[in-house]
Amino acid sequence: ADVFIITVGTPIDKDTKEPKMDMIRAAARTVGGMLSKDNIVILRSTVMVGTTRNVVIPELEKASGMKAGKDFFVAFCFERTAEGRALKELRTLPQIIGGYEEKSCEIASRLFNEYTPTIIKVDSVETAELCKLMDNCYRDVRFAFANQVASLAEKIGVNIHKAIEAVNLNYQRNSIPKPSPGVGGPCLTKDPYILNKVFKLHGMEADLLLAAREINESSVRDIPARCDKILRRSGKTLRNARVFVVGFAFKGEPETSDLRDSTSLWFLESLKKYTKNIKGFDPVVDAGEIAALGVKASEVEEGFKGADAVFIMNNHRSYLHWNIEKLVSRMNKPALFFDSWHVFSERNMSQYKDIIYTSVGIG
Repeated sequence: ADVFIITVGTPIDKDTKEPKMDMIRAAARTVGGMLSKDNIVILRSTVMVGTTRNVVIPELEKASGMKAGKDFFVAFCFERTAEGRALKELRTLPQIIGGYEEKSCEIASRLFNEYTPTIIKVDSVETAELCKLMDNCYRDVRFAFANQVASLAEKIGVNIHKAIEAVNLNYQRNSIPKPSPGVGGPCLTKDPYILNKVFKLHGMEADLLLAAREINESSVRDIPARCDKILRRSGKTLRNARVFVVGFAFKGEPETSDLRDSTSLWFLESLKKYTKNIKGFDPVVDAGEIAALGVKASEVEEGFKGADAVFIMNNHRSYLHWNIEKLVSRMNKPALFFDSWHVFSERNMSQYKDIIYTSVGIG
C-alpha cells in the first residue's frame, strides 16, 4: 500500500472515564512495520489533542526506522459521518485536514479530493484533532440544553416541543433541538470525556462538558420513575405492568443495528427495577440480541397485545407505517404510551380513549 488509514477506536475506561490508547498504539506499530519510503499515514480516529504527534508518529518512526515528514508523511483527517450514512457523507461533507507538515497536508488533500468536493486545510494536526472533538461535544451540549429544559417543562405542565417550535420558527438565531431520551451511541457518550482529559492535562476544568454529559446520561434513567407516577393516577403501577419496549439501537434514523451505549439499554436497567415482564422489538436489531438483554423478543402486534405500557425508545421511520389505531386498541386500558422521540402526533394520539400519551418534555 501507498496509503495507510487508521480508523480504530479510542474507547474510554468505564470506571475512570480515561481514554484508552491501546488500539491506536497497536495500529500505529502494525502500520509502521509495513511502511515504505514516501507512504502516507492518515489518522481518522477521534483522539486526544496531541495524539498524532506524540503517540502515533513516535510509534511509526520506531517501527519503520524512518522519519515522519522526510521519509513518510502523516496527516489527521477525522471521520465526519453519521452511522448509517457513511458513504453518502464521505462524498458530500467537507473534510478537515491537518498535516504533520505542508507536504503531508497536500498529499492527504489530493487523496480526499478524489472523493469529496470540499477540503478544509488547517494549520496543524492538533487543530484538526480539536476540530473533531468540538464537532461532537458541541452537539452533546446542545442536546443537554434541550433535555434540561424538557425536565422543567414536565414539572410545570408545559409541552416543550411546542415551546421549541415557537422560539425556532422563522428566527434564525435559534436552532434549539428537540429533547430526546438522553444522548447515546459510541461517539457522543465518550468524546466529552476525551476532551475533558485534554483540559485536565492543561490544568483546566471542562465543567460545561461534564454537566452536559451528566444530563444526557441521567435523563433516560429517570423515565421509568416518572411513568410509574403517571400510571398510578390511573390505578396501575409499573411494577405490575406488562411492558413493551420498541427501539433498542442507539438511534433509528439513519437506520442502524448498533447497540453500543444505547440509551435504551440505560433505560432498560432502570425499568427492570420495576418489572421483569418486558417484551421488546427493534426493526433492525436481531431478536437474539434483544433476548440476550433479558427481554422477550416479539413482533409488534404481539407486543402491544395486553400491554399496560408501551415505550417507543428510538425514532425508526418504519413506526410511522403502523396501524397505530389498531395497535393501541389491543392494549390493556387504561394504558401508557410513552413516545420518547415524539414520533407520533400528540393530537392524533389524544383521540384514542384511555390511552395516556406522553413524551420527554410533555408536562
